[in-house]
Amino acid sequence: ELENRPVGGGNTSTETTTSNLPSYWKHRLDEISPKIETLQKENGMDTLQFLWCSDIHGVSGTAPSNTTYIGEIGRYMMDKHNIPFFVVSGDIMSQASHTKVESIWAEYDKLTPMLSPIKNEEFLAVRGNHDGMWGSPMTVNGHANQYYHSYIGSQALFNAFMRRQTLDRGERVFGRDGMYFYVDFHNIRFYMLNTHTCGDESTNADGTQVYNGFKTLSLGNEQLQWVADTLTTVKDNQKVIFMAHAPLNSVADGSVFNSIINMFVSRTSGTKTGTVTGTFWGTDPQYANISVTADFTNAKGSILGWFNGHIHKDSINTSAYSNLPMVSITTAGGDVRDTYYTDGTLTRQKKTATETAIDVVTVTSDYIYCTRIGSGYDRKLNLATKEVTIDYNSAYAPPAEPEEPEESLTQG
Repeated sequence: ELENRPVGGGNTSTETTTSNLPSYWKHRLDEISPKIETLQKENGMDTLQFLWCSDIHGVSGTAPSNTTYIGEIGRYMMDKHNIPFFVVSGDIMSQASHTKVESIWAEYDKLTPMLSPIKNEEFLAVRGNHDGMWGSPMTVNGHANQYYHSYIGSQALFNAFMRRQTLDRGERVFGRDGMYFYVDFHNIRFYMLNTHTCGDESTNADGTQVYNGFKTLSLGNEQLQWVADTLTTVKDNQKVIFMAHAPLNSVADGSVFNSIINMFVSRTSGTKTGTVTGTFWGTDPQYANISVTADFTNAKGSILGWFNGHIHKDSINTSAYSNLPMVSITTAGGDVRDTYYTDGTLTRQKKTATETAIDVVTVTSDYIYCTRIGSGYDRKLNLATKEVTIDYNSAYAPPAEPEEPEESLTQG
């Protein structure tokens, strides 16, 4: 059945898609458009912009109504401002706990049309820990009532999420299993990384994964070496962005990745090693013992930062790593965990322009700007001083009486 499923699901048309956005979204998007235009005009050729969201979390085969218009929002803003990419930092699927594999495909069938307004060559996405995982509650390695112990496999996941990203006339360079790649555009290289590798996808006698990408976060030796090798091809004056699902400081072999970045920045060479121990599911040897060799003595370009979702919070962390700021974005779906939602400072209301959260990211040589579409605040990072600025006056307040009855999204 899986072999006969259609793959891709993207928009291959070169024509502009007619927007089906409701008026409350058009009004809000037009309202913030001057900010986007000003950033473009002020920085000229030094500017690259992209739309960014994470953790859409489809539920039980149905897209949550608060994320219904995500693809249309992207289409509207990309056409209006000539923005080249729409980026998703993983967890497109599965807020609920699927007990059977059929539920994954029911959810996929619903979510594919939601993102279809974004053309294949514009779409950049990484795998999240919920994408492709499923399983009924069971005891695994002595831990009771565990979900997500099974995986549809990298080939099926590639067909579902990654194949449409290859339809750009060969401009993207993929790693071996198709779960990670980079793409060069303008003066930026995007690395789209997989922080939820599943080892060699082998299973235990009971059918559970030996190494489970839902419970244990890692990049793995193969992907780490690929990053080290391909960083040597970065061009002069090119800036590098790493896009992933999980924050690097929550990834088991993140310290090795950071060592690679430090070598790149200092233009040195060497071998970095590490050991991943104490994993929830037992250890796959190719992920337990890390050894990466790199030579950056002739490297070019610079590092901008690591962008991620997963934690369902807006955050800019400049203290964890000296050469790699981590920029996190809150969930586009439910289960919002930002303190300014849980304490009631901000709310999310369905059928208003606060129902979801997307950023227009503007990258320059000196700053990273995150201009919020939907609920939340605008943020700015000074790359030289590491100063983070949050504009608390930028939050959007929906009308007192929304177009249709509101429904809170702060919980669930």
